[in-house]
Amino acid sequence: MAAISGLIAVLFAVGVAVVTKRPTAFFLPAIALNAVFATGGLISLAARRPALGYSLAVFLPRFAGWQRDRAMYNLAAVLTAIWTAVFLLRFVVMGTCYLGGAGPSLLAVVKVVLGLPLAAVAGAISLRLLAQPDGAAIAEPAPAVEM
Repeated sequence: MAAISGLIAVLFAVGVAVVTKRPTAFFLPAIALNAVFATGGLISLAARRPALGYSLAVFLPRFAGWQRDRAMYNLAAVLTAIWTAVFLLRFVVMGTCYLGGAGPSLLAVVKVVLGLPLAAVAGAISLRLLAQPDGAAIAEPAPAVEM
């Protein structure tokens, strides 16, 4: 299913490049998609309804009551912020390169560097945070102990 989705996305991007007669237009769908995801993440954080909380509740039973559990809410917010930052970084860097007149080769390198390697780092951080019991990594800081 992922391969077919990827093929459809590539064919769509090729279609955009062919229709516009500009090879760099191949990158416009990816730039736009990152803008949409970044905007969605920012809106969900601003509305205090972190988008990843809803997704995590579907796949991880411990997130069922994440909106009422402060630690789980904080974890959902941090994970949403991490992935929103990934999408925002991709949008800003690729968009700037595109608007700056970068050629298809540079745009391809930027897309690759900000693609799987960045997702792997964000994924590793996310998994590390999710591995903590009950959001302990994001819990409220303990009060300082006076000596």
